[in-house]
This record gives sequence, structure tokens and C-alpha cells, in this order.
Amino acid sequence: MKKHILLPALAWVGGIAGFALRRWELNTAYDPATRLMSVTAGGILLVLLMAALAAAFITACRRMPRLAAPDWFYAPASGYAMTALAGGLVMLIAGVLTLRLTYGDADRSILSLAASLLLIVGGATAAMAAPKMYRGVWSEGMPILLMGPAFGTLLWLVTVYQQHARQPEVQLYAWQLLSAVAIVLALYGQVTLALDKGGAGRTCVFGLLAIALTGAALADGVGLACTLVWLGSAVWLTAQSYMLLGAAFGPERPERMCPPEEAEQPEEETELEDTDNGQ
Repeated sequence: MKKHILLPALAWVGGIAGFALRRWELNTAYDPATRLMSVTAGGILLVLLMAALAAAFITACRRMPRLAAPDWFYAPASGYAMTALAGGLVMLIAGVLTLRLTYGDADRSILSLAASLLLIVGGATAAMAAPKMYRGVWSEGMPILLMGPAFGTLLWLVTVYQQHARQPEVQLYAWQLLSAVAIVLALYGQVTLALDKGGAGRTCVFGLLAIALTGAALADGVGLACTLVWLGSAVWLTAQSYMLLGAAFGPERPERMCPPEEAEQPEEETELEDTDNGQ
């Protein structure tokens, strides 16, 4: 099995295992009377699992080649298109639900409203980018589309931190923060790749880690809206990790359905060429 299939699958297996270990830790380490966490076998195993996954991802993603931006963002597989589109739509739905909950809250803040709106925009732009990358249609606007989910999750990360800012026991929300930070770093890594900067190896490592850490974060019981944000981001990053790893280590891809030079060619130039041929 190739890396572009094996590594995302390993990340999801790690996420499921992380969810089980985190639930075990919460059931045995948390003291409701003192609201403190103690060290237990479940917590130790969870840390060891994530450390092992991080080491595996770093080792597997070393020495990824340097490619041009259009070569990274091309995945002519129907499974990729459906997965990426689903991730964007789930993120959009999460933004709508968050916005609805925020408006119903008497103590709603400007930051929460802005985060909700940016999640909607981010989900929409991710859904718009998915078919373009599936068909191989590259344009200068691709980095802008990829900035949508990056900006949306960045403000969402701030709101996640604010929800726990007054919580003295860091262990109660540490995995949520780690997962959210990994998601933001992975999404920003994709933007830098689209701008012909950054490193594909780091981007893939953060994306795969974000998928694995999502399981531990969701085990805390984060509510429906945040659950959808985490799941939407994990599904989107699964598709993007498959795409980037496929470009680096996968089989040779077929020709683009719409080559970049044809997609960017102005209509006026095409009409002039047709006129010259007619003469």
C-alpha cells in the first residue's frame, strides 16, 4: 500500500485509538470534587501513542520533493473529490450552526460572530477548490480559496482557547488545543505551498497529526458545533494529505483535464487565434 493511502489511514486509526484512550483517561483520572486530573495509564498511553505517530509521520514525510504549486494541487481521483467536498461542506454547516448558536446567546461576542462567518466562508471556499484540484484547473486564485479555511479555523482556535482560559487544569483541554493548532498549521501550510513557498513535508506532518489528535479532542465532549468543525477539518485534511503525498510518492498522474495554460488563457486571445486561422 502506498504512502498516500497508508498514512491517512494510519492517522484515522490513531485518532480512533486516541479517542478510546482519552475516554479511559477521563473516566479514571478526573476527580469531580477537586476538578483536577491525576496521572493514569490511559493518559500515559495516549501521550506515547501520539509521540509514536508523530515520529512515524515525520520519518515517512522526509525528503518530499520540491514541486511547483500546480503540481501539488492536482488529484484526479473521484474519492479525493468526494472527500474534499464533504470536508468543506461539513465545515460550512458547522459555521452556520455556530452562527445560529452565537446569535441565540445573550452574551454573544464579536469574535464568536466573526469566527462563525469565517467558518462559513472557509467551508464554501474549500468546497469550491475541491473540484478545481480534481480537474487540475490551476489559477492565481487558488491560494485565495485555500486561505478561507485557514482564516476560519484560526479565529475558531482563539474561541476554543477562550472557552477554557479560566480553567486551571490544563489537562482538561490540552488535546483540544493541540488538535486545533495542528489543524491551523496544516491549513496555513497548504496556503504557503499554493504560493510556491513552505515545505510539503511539514504540511503533511501537521495534517496527519491533526487527524490523529482530533480523536482525543472529540473525546472531551465539545458540543455539536465544534464536533463538526473538527470532523470537517479532519476530512478535508485527509483529502489534502492524500493529494500531497500522492504528488510526492504516488503513481504517475494522468494529464490534466484542463491544462493550466488553457485555463488562464484570455478569451480574447483565443478569439484572435480563431480569426487568424479563418483568414
